[in-house]
Amino acid sequence: MPIEPLLSSSTLGFSFEPSTTARRSDTARRWLTSLVLLSVMTTAASSTEPPTAEAVTPRDREVHLQRYSAAAATAGEQLAALRTRLKAPGLSVAVAIDGKLVWAEAVGFSDLAQRIPFLRTTALRIGSTSKALTSVALGKVVEAGQLDLDAPIQRYVPSFPKKSYKITTRQLAGHQAGIRHYDRASGEYWNREQFESVVAPLKVFQEDPLLFEPGTDYSYSTYGFTLLSAAVEAAAAKDFLSFIHDAVFVPVGMPHTGPDLGTQTPPAVSLYFAHSPWTGAIEKAPKVDNSNKWAGGGFVSTSTDLVRLGTALLEGTILKPETVTLLTTPQPLRSGEVDSEGYAMGWRSDEGKLPESGRSVRRIHHGGVAMGATSFLVLLPDQRLVMALNSNLHTTDFADFASQAMRLAEIFLAPQQ
Repeated sequence: MPIEPLLSSSTLGFSFEPSTTARRSDTARRWLTSLVLLSVMTTAASSTEPPTAEAVTPRDREVHLQRYSAAAATAGEQLAALRTRLKAPGLSVAVAIDGKLVWAEAVGFSDLAQRIPFLRTTALRIGSTSKALTSVALGKVVEAGQLDLDAPIQRYVPSFPKKSYKITTRQLAGHQAGIRHYDRASGEYWNREQFESVVAPLKVFQEDPLLFEPGTDYSYSTYGFTLLSAAVEAAAAKDFLSFIHDAVFVPVGMPHTGPDLGTQTPPAVSLYFAHSPWTGAIEKAPKVDNSNKWAGGGFVSTSTDLVRLGTALLEGTILKPETVTLLTTPQPLRSGEVDSEGYAMGWRSDEGKLPESGRSVRRIHHGGVAMGATSFLVLLPDQRLVMALNSNLHTTDFADFASQAMRLAEIFLAPQQ
């Protein structure tokens, strides 16, 4: 039996009251028309191959700086080969260097049955890469003096029950608060309940005991970011989705980024795919509702939008350099040790080796595996390079996916003629 189709959504520049179901639905429908029209126009203008030809894989490419045309051609062939190896319906990638977008490309399909091309403007789920977006929203309220990272969480979310120990937003952002992650055994990862605010999902875990005394250990928790978003919302005095849209997505220029509302269809937003647990074949992923985790895993975006965000951070146009350093420096535990993931606040920071040369580079990054999609965003601050790789296939090997992203990035670090 085929897995049930999933319809997803993005937003194109809007804000709304998430507690009002009707208003949210009206907004989604209103902007659906704009986003679909934009994507159709892009298909006509930039797709270089027939989108409906069964024997041809659509490719949507744009090289923004001529001196990188050779690198883009090489990387484009690697992207196509990667799609074949992963058996991914669609892949998209973007690269920026020295504050400028140099290349963006999408290959494959956003809907296999209808043979709809996967475009550079096609939004898709980014999973836990959403945490990096939320980190920037956190930075905005910290810079504004609206949020104290070390204040008890109840200052901002008084409805959250007091625990045996104080919990702070700094600890939440670094996964040191002892808040649990999804309970996959009970099906929380496959949530289908619609929550009308960022506070509503707290009921799922707020009565559970902490895993440890905050600050003494590390345990990755998307639910911790749900609580964090409630604190950001209170500090900003504006609902979280509207705030992150107005304070981050608009000034950075991320028109295809927004919450996964579950109502829009291709070409604006991709369908999602996964390997069948019975046959291993690529099938449509099951439906889920991501309103339980907007901040930690519920956004959709494009590779180009994500690269714009990373570039804005490196260029200091969205946050002050000292705030970026605060958010991207790994947090030590009370013992002084740093967890093995090098987790900061919504970002991981480490030294990584380039796959081909073995050269060591400093990396700031986050990735995500959503239901039916995979995402990776990486910043190489010393090389002033930002790249993002996204797929509408739920990967079975994220480490390999991230390594392939670094392989693509390395192509652009060679001297250009």
